[in-house]
Amino acid sequence: MRAAAAVVVVVALAGCSVGAGSAYVGQWRARDVVEFAACLEDDHGRCVDEKQVTTHQPARRFWGVTASYPALGAASVTSGDEVTTRLRGEASVGFVRGEGRVAWGVRASFMLDLGAGLSVPVTGLGHLSLSERIAVHAGLGYAPYTRRFLPDEAFEVSYLGARGLAGVQYALGRHHGGNSYWVLTFEADTLVARFDHLYRSSALTGHLGLYF
Repeated sequence: MRAAAAVVVVVALAGCSVGAGSAYVGQWRARDVVEFAACLEDDHGRCVDEKQVTTHQPARRFWGVTASYPALGAASVTSGDEVTTRLRGEASVGFVRGEGRVAWGVRASFMLDLGAGLSVPVTGLGHLSLSERIAVHAGLGYAPYTRRFLPDEAFEVSYLGARGLAGVQYALGRHHGGNSYWVLTFEADTLVARFDHLYRSSALTGHLGLYF
């Protein structure tokens, strides 16, 4: 997966996403906000005593929706005895709801490993804000449809699959100083599906998005 990791770094900025309705977990965590700062100066203009006036903002409930179109990266695909590295693209729509630092959500995805297969998983996710800028998430899902590509444009279909996912989000900064964030997301996931043998796709993906 070293080659896959290198590809992710290159293509992450090409993947796009957008979030609306307070989709970034950590935006409404409890925090102390500095209203203003005052400095007592001596006769030489040196600050000898500084005081800050702060207010406490409690955690708030929130909800949001996200869409990626797509997240991009690389996947290591194992099908029988064959192992290949493929370009991964994932288009998805997700919902998140929570309060303060924690949230839960669900995501429906269309995942394509170019030249190897595609899948349509539905994943439940838990979210945790570690700081105002960093949040993590993880979850498990069910893949009711997975298609494995065969030579000569043939394919076979599995209706039994599962997915595990973990990711991290980093808020690069606020958009125009408001309540929207530019957010960089990286995710690692593994999808398994049952054909006449086990099909497994493990990927690293990334995307940059504006979260309102």
